[in-house]
Amino acid sequence: MSYHGGHRMLLSLGQACGYAMKGTHAKYGKFAYSRAYGFSVAPGGYTLEQFALDSTLGLSDDGGEVWKTRRLRESAGIEIFEGAPVLVSAWKPFKDVRNPDIPYTAN
Repeated sequence: MSYHGGHRMLLSLGQACGYAMKGTHAKYGKFAYSRAYGFSVAPGGYTLEQFALDSTLGLSDDGGEVWKTRRLRESAGIEIFEGAPVLVSAWKPFKDVRNPDIPYTAN
């Protein structure tokens, strides 16, 4: 969390609910939350026009028909990068996506 010049901002490693909830990705999948700027909750969940992608990364693997954002994360933590603490989280938008630095193991 930071506070600079009257602006409060919270960076998030990602969180998820264990049960179905309306707008879960929009409420809990953001990378940042700001007191100065409200966030959007999408009216739908598939097309780009229906998604609320503020402070979020949206990905599609079918030409833009269905979009996915971060919901469940595989790992999260704080690491030191160039002498400063940074938030790091890993997530898979699609089952066939993986980090090339981590050896592949079939599930």
